[in-house]
Amino acid sequence: KQWYQRRVAITAGENPFKETGFILEGFPRTPQEATFMTDTGLFPDACIILEVEDEQAGDRQLPGKLQKWKNKMAKKLARRQRHMERRRIKKEKERKKKIQEKFGELK
Repeated sequence: KQWYQRRVAITAGENPFKETGFILEGFPRTPQEATFMTDTGLFPDACIILEVEDEQAGDRQLPGKLQKWKNKMAKKLARRQRHMERRRIKKEKERKKKIQEKFGELK
């Protein structure tokens, strides 16, 4: 069975979906999916078709996605800076230890 056959058939027969209904966004997309719906008796009460220009959709979606990306990059940069600082401190300690060992031998 296709994923939609398992998911839609299970969901359609269960509450709260059975009583209140549900939205199938982008479904059906293929003739096979439409055939499945008619064969199983899943007939929509209403269909809504939204048409939006690609540019408008991008303008609506991009700000949120861009902010999410910026936040992710800021966290990544902060982690990298902490890591680099720890490495710098570790190398500094190693350098000081080598200097102490070297000058300790000269005494």
